[in-house]
Amino acid sequence: MPNFSGMGKLKIAICDDNPLMLEKLRMVVEQTLSEQWDLEIAWDTSSHGLLEKKSEFQIVVLDIQLPEENGIAFAKKLIAHNPDCRIIFVSGFLRYVSDVYDVPHLGMVLKDQLQEQLPKFLLRAAEEVSALSEQTLTVSLKGEMQRLHISNIYFLERKGHITHIRLKSGQQVQSREKLDTLLAQVSSRDLCRCHISYAVNLRWVESMQGRDFILAGGESIPISRANMQAAKTAFFRYLRETT
Repeated sequence: MPNFSGMGKLKIAICDDNPLMLEKLRMVVEQTLSEQWDLEIAWDTSSHGLLEKKSEFQIVVLDIQLPEENGIAFAKKLIAHNPDCRIIFVSGFLRYVSDVYDVPHLGMVLKDQLQEQLPKFLLRAAEEVSALSEQTLTVSLKGEMQRLHISNIYFLERKGHITHIRLKSGQQVQSREKLDTLLAQVSSRDLCRCHISYAVNLRWVESMQGRDFILAGGESIPISRANMQAAKTAFFRYLRETT
């Protein structure tokens, strides 16, 4: 059950010197992404107009032919300012295919193939942005700091003086940090403290049965009496937000 609601707004810029094409691009962006992501879309016929909006765009759909400057040159400026920005070029001409490799980009779409080709690049860009912004848990392993994506964590269990972090892959990471200390790192609603010794990732919970959470793999995670009401509230809130 992927959840992108915690990411904040997905900031997208669209630039094309043809107002009709600009509107068509905007419609494809909204049709493709609006159901899963909260969008903030800026559009302009001018690259300078977009820069004046002073927004840190995460995805830019960019015409290669622009009145003030070449779209590829403009993309280089965007990447220099924001290396994580995902660029998707659009063009009416095949002759620009080789030129776009001068700048990092996800793809180039011909304008007569927008409906067929643009959505797949938009979805890929949005997923990459989402992965970059996803919260992580930082743990010290043999003197080195390692980041664990929250989505890859099944549950955490404190036994003795060690916190065992079970990952989706089946791998288990061990940390000497207390469960409280690790959970204090993140504000994600995915992680739910359900027991003095356990915290579970709600995205991998299949059901709540009695005093247990049942994970997708069939494993049971206990819910203590003291944490029952809070765990139940968190679980049903999570279901409402992701279904």
